[in-house]
Amino acid sequence: MFDNKQTDGSPLSALYAEQRMRNEPLVEVTQVKGTSETHPLLSPNDEWADFELMEVRIASVLPSKAPGSYAREALRNGLVMQATQGFNPFKFGMVAASDTHVGAGSFDESNYWSKVGFVDGTAELRGSVPLKTPGPSGNVYASGSSFKSWAASGLAGVWAESNTRDSIYEAFRRKETFATTGPRIRVRLFGGFGLDQVSGGDIADLYAKGVPQGSDLPPAPAADETRHAPVFHASAIRDSASAPLQRLQIVKGWVENGEGREQVFDVACADGLAPDPNSHRCPDNGATVDITTCAFSGDKGAAELNVVWQDPAFDPAAHAFYYVRALENPTCRWSTWDAVRAGVAPRESLKATVQERAWTSPIWYSPGT
Repeated sequence: MFDNKQTDGSPLSALYAEQRMRNEPLVEVTQVKGTSETHPLLSPNDEWADFELMEVRIASVLPSKAPGSYAREALRNGLVMQATQGFNPFKFGMVAASDTHVGAGSFDESNYWSKVGFVDGTAELRGSVPLKTPGPSGNVYASGSSFKSWAASGLAGVWAESNTRDSIYEAFRRKETFATTGPRIRVRLFGGFGLDQVSGGDIADLYAKGVPQGSDLPPAPAADETRHAPVFHASAIRDSASAPLQRLQIVKGWVENGEGREQVFDVACADGLAPDPNSHRCPDNGATVDITTCAFSGDKGAAELNVVWQDPAFDPAAHAFYYVRALENPTCRWSTWDAVRAGVAPRESLKATVQERAWTSPIWYSPGT
C-alpha cells in the first residue's frame, strides 16, 4: 500500500505525490479485516501496537509483510521524503470503514454477526466456538480461514460545519477526520504556537489561533525568534454505550539524522492519574473485564479526557507530525462474546479482550513554514 516506488517501478516524484494526495487524502486505518495503524515490528516501543492484526494476505496463506503496509510507518517515511526530496506522498488523514459484504457493518463486539455472511455467519463458522462435529481431520475448531482474525470495526468521523453532503465532503478533503474501531468516540486535536493563550476549550478561539487535525502548523509568531514548541489541545469523549476512556495519547513522528523516528506520549489519564514524566505512561487504572460474563469495570475510566500539551523534545529544525490516539478500558472481544453466549470457554488461541480506540488525522510541522 505504501511502497517507495510507483506501480511501474519508477521512483516516487513530486508529481506523483501531488496526484496521490489529491486523489487519496485519507487512509482507512481500521476495518473488519483488522487495523493498520502500526505493527510491533515497526513500533517495538508501542505497547498497543499489537491490535487486531491480520497476519495473512487476503485470499492467501502467505504471511503479511509489515514494512510498507502500515499507516504510521508511511507517515514517517513521508516526513523523510519531505525533508530530503521536498515532497510527501503519504500526508494523509485517518478514517475507518466496515468492509462487510452483508449490507451493514458489525461495529459492536457484543453484536458481531459476520463479514461475508454465508461462510462466517455463525460462531462455529468463524472459529470462535468449537464445532458440533469435528472436521474431517479431527479439528475441534473451524480452520483454513482468516475469519478468526477479523474485527468488529470501524467507523469514520468528520468535524464538519453542518450535516450536509458538501460540508462533510469538504471536511474529508481537508482531512479534518477521525477513525474509531466501532464505538462512537469523538476525538479532536488542535495545534499552534499561540494556543497556550486559549482558555479552556473555546472552539472558535482554537480555530482562530491554531489549526485542526489534518492541517499544517502555522508559523511561529515573528517576534518569537526561539520558536518555542507548539501547543496542542487534545480531547476525547466516550461513547456512552461503550466502556469509559482509559488514556489519551499523542503519537509523534519526526526526522532525525535522515531517518524517521516515533514516540507515543500518554498525555491524559483517567481516574485522577498523571503520566510518569520519564516513561510518559499513565499508571494502570485498575480497569478489568470478566471474560466469563463480559462485565467490565463501571467505576474506572473517564467520560471525557482533555489536555493542553507541549512537546518536551521539540526540535524546530526537524519535520514532524502529531496525532491523537484515545483508548477505552478493556472489554470483551467479539469471539469471547460468542463463547459466553454458547456457554463454552473462550478459545485460547484468540485474544479474549480488546481496547477499543480512536485516532485523529495528524497535524504536520515543517521547518521554515
